[in-house]
Amino acid sequence: MTAPQTSASRSSLGALGTATGTGSTPAVRPQPSEADRLFVRSLIRSQLRLAVVCALGFIVSLAAIIVVSASPLLADAAWAGVPLPWIVLGFGAYPVVLVIAVLYRRASRRNESGYRSLAEDS
Repeated sequence: MTAPQTSASRSSLGALGTATGTGSTPAVRPQPSEADRLFVRSLIRSQLRLAVVCALGFIVSLAAIIVVSASPLLADAAWAGVPLPWIVLGFGAYPVVLVIAVLYRRASRRNESGYRSLAEDS
């Protein structure tokens, strides 16, 4: 998506085109309609909402992993000579990050495909 061009940006583009020695000005893109602007705002809001939810989910799950690893029940436990809290901290966050990334990507693509279908219908 691109921002709408103002008369100042069009004039600077025109000056840039002549300064490079080509002598021609670049083609001016048509201005987006109000419906396009509303669709883009809607898409940006939904993507931001999704990013915030995923970030909060990651923070909560990471806090849960830290609380579990600090548990007195795991303090004396060890596996193959490695303290169990270290294993939980070392390997507990990676699957969480992977799951959140996959869910984010899937939901983000769904948002964008919904935007495309709305934009094509109008």
